[in-house]
Amino acid sequence: MIVGHETVFKWFSHSHRHNRLGHGYLFVGPQHIGKATVARELARRVLCQKGDLGRDSCKQCPSCLGATDDLLEISAGLDAHADTSTKKLPEIGIALARSVRRFLALSSLSGSQRVVIVDDGERLTNEAANMLLKTLEEPPRGALILMVCHEPAKLPETVQSRLTTIPVNPVPSKLIEAALVQEGAGVREARELSGLAAGRVGLALKWWRSRNLDPLRAAFETLNAPTFVKRHRRLAAIFEGRPEEIRAFMDTLVIALRTTLLESIEGAPANLSLRLASQMGAVDTLRERLRDSALNTKLAADTLALVLS
Repeated sequence: MIVGHETVFKWFSHSHRHNRLGHGYLFVGPQHIGKATVARELARRVLCQKGDLGRDSCKQCPSCLGATDDLLEISAGLDAHADTSTKKLPEIGIALARSVRRFLALSSLSGSQRVVIVDDGERLTNEAANMLLKTLEEPPRGALILMVCHEPAKLPETVQSRLTTIPVNPVPSKLIEAALVQEGAGVREARELSGLAAGRVGLALKWWRSRNLDPLRAAFETLNAPTFVKRHRRLAAIFEGRPEEIRAFMDTLVIALRTTLLESIEGAPANLSLRLASQMGAVDTLRERLRDSALNTKLAADTLALVLS
C-alpha cells in the first residue's frame, strides 16, 4: 500500500517522459517511512508493460504478477554464507554484491530494463560497496539500481556520489489516519496511532496489522513509571525478550519520547524540554549500539533506566 509520497512518483514520471531517468537512485529517510515500499512500487511501474511511472502499475501483466526475471531484491540477512553465530546484525556481503553484477550483466528476456533493489544499504560491507561501485561506475545498458538507506552517513561517499538521492519525507497524519481507517481501524484509534507514528506510515500500519500494541504500551508505561525501581524492573523484563522485541521497543521508545517532547514544548519549563531532548538523544544512541554490536542487554537495561531517570 502506497500512502503519500506522490511527489516522488511525479518526479520520476517527469524524468521518464523527458528521457532523463538515471541508472541509480538512493532513497533516504527515517525507518518505517515507506522507502522500500516506494522503491518496490517504482520497480513495478518501470517493469510494467503499461510503462507509465505516473500511474499505478496495471497489476495484470506478468511483471506486475511477479512472473518476471527482470527484478532482483537483496537485503541484509539474505547471504547464505553470512556468519550468524554472533549477535551482530546481518550485513550485505560480497556474495550478494556479485549476484547484482551477474544479474545486471544479463539481458532482459522481455526487452525491458533490469531492476535491482538494495534494501538496508547502510549494511553494505566495504568489499560489497566496492563491488557495487564498479557496477555504478559502468552500469550495463538498461540497468536500474534502487537503494534504500535510513542511515546514509554509513554509506561510502563514493557510492552515494554515483546515486541520485531521493528524500522520502514523513507522511501527513491525515493520510495515515485514512489508511488506518481503510484497514479497519476506528477513527479515534487511527487518530491516536497516526499521531504517535510521527509521519512513519509503515510503523502505524505495522502496529495496526499485528494487533500488537505491546511495544507502544511498554514504551509509555516505562516513561510514566513512578519510581526508578519500577522503571528498572520493566526494562529488565523487556530486555530479557527476543532481539526483535527489544528493537521494536527501542524504536517505539524514541517515538514516545519525541511525542512527549512535542507535547511539552508549549507552556512547559525550558529545562523539561531540554531534559527530554537529551534523553531522546541518549536513547537513540543506545538503540544504534544495540543494532550494531553485541552490547550486553542487562547493561543496556541498567543504562536506559538511568538515562530515563
